[in-house]
Amino acid sequence: DEFDREPLFADKLYVAARPGHPLLNGGKIRFSDLTTCKWMLPGAQAASRRWLEAKFEQHGSPPPTVMIESNASVAGLLSILHSTDLLTLVSEITLSAQPGQGLSIVPLDDMTWHRQIGVLTRRNSYQSPLTLRLLEILRANARTRTS
Repeated sequence: DEFDREPLFADKLYVAARPGHPLLNGGKIRFSDLTTCKWMLPGAQAASRRWLEAKFEQHGSPPPTVMIESNASVAGLLSILHSTDLLTLVSEITLSAQPGQGLSIVPLDDMTWHRQIGVLTRRNSYQSPLTLRLLEILRANARTRTS
């Protein structure tokens, strides 16, 4: 392998909705309920989007109906989620930060993505002082996140 993978911290990705979303009316949520909803998602090249589409495929469902597609920071788009019935994927980190506060996780088994956030570097390659400093900052931030 020509790359070294360095895990920095664990994160989870959830399906999220605004408080009061019709899905959250107190009844048991089934996967099929997600297929009738409209979504705000990143572009098709994003790993989170591919994960969600694979879940839909595993359930024999067509891909989610995407009303807003954006590769901008999810945190910046969450104000839209707060005022619509769209669903999106939100990380545990974003939910705990100011933009994600007040959003609700859609409670559904098998719809949480447990993932590792980390960095890839080319094995035995030169790393500039700037690259080394960036890696140092990322590691320090990851340590504060996990402690």
